[in-house]
Parts: sequence; C-alpha cells; structure tokens
Amino acid sequence: SLSACAAAASARVAVLLLLSSGVDAGALVADLAKRKKRRLRTLSLGNSAGGGAGKAQQSAVRKLLAASATQGGWVLLHNAHLALNLMAEVQATLELDEIHEGFQLWITTEPHANFPASLLHSSIKIAAEAPSSIRAGLMAS
Repeated sequence: SLSACAAAASARVAVLLLLSSGVDAGALVADLAKRKKRRLRTLSLGNSAGGGAGKAQQSAVRKLLAASATQGGWVLLHNAHLALNLMAEVQATLELDEIHEGFQLWITTEPHANFPASLLHSSIKIAAEAPSSIRAGLMAS
C-alpha cells in the first residue's frame, strides 16, 4: 500500500509510482499527505519543444527540491517520463550530504526505456494501475 511505502521510504529513498494509463496517483499521495499531516508540494513536469523540461521548469524543480530538502516536507513530481533530462538532478538531491529527515520525494512516471536506472534502482517502486472494472473504480474512489 501507499502508506507502507511511505513508512519504508526515507529522505534519501524516493517512492516511484509507475503509472498505467488513466491513473491519478497524485490524488492518492495528496490524500496520504493530508492523513499524515505532511506538507505536500507538487510540480507537474511537462514536455518542452526540445523534448525535455525547459529552463523555467528546471529552475522551478531546483528551487522546490532545494527548499524541501533543507526545510523538510513532501514533494510530488508528476510525469517524470516527460522530463527525463531532470532526473539526474533529482537523484543528486537524494544524495546531498545534508538533507532534512522530514523530506520525502514522490515521483510519478509512465514506464519509459530511458528512465535513469540509478534512480529506478534506488527508489521504492509501486505500480499504480487503473481499476479493472467500473465497479472497482467506484469502490476505489
């Protein structure tokens, strides 16, 4: 469960939510943060014309990660598969010498062949799949 992943994760170990089409894992993380009384900051990553995150988005990610890594709190980066060029910086944040113990990084991504193996291997992974039926979908909401 997501709650078990949060308990197993640490400031240096991200939780990677592998998405299937039609899943909004962000809402699940937001709900968990609310229940655990954690501050959650989110950023949706998107594709620029060059095939990765643009300069403004890179700056926003750097600022968000730096502030949260020093002050604590949870960060949710949506759609990492659309900004693979930022994942090395994300990995570097987890490897900082000094990092706030209350920091927790959550990343959503669709499966992608070029997702950095080092981040994939060092993270706790959970598959977030769409419900198999309408009834299951209604039960989950």
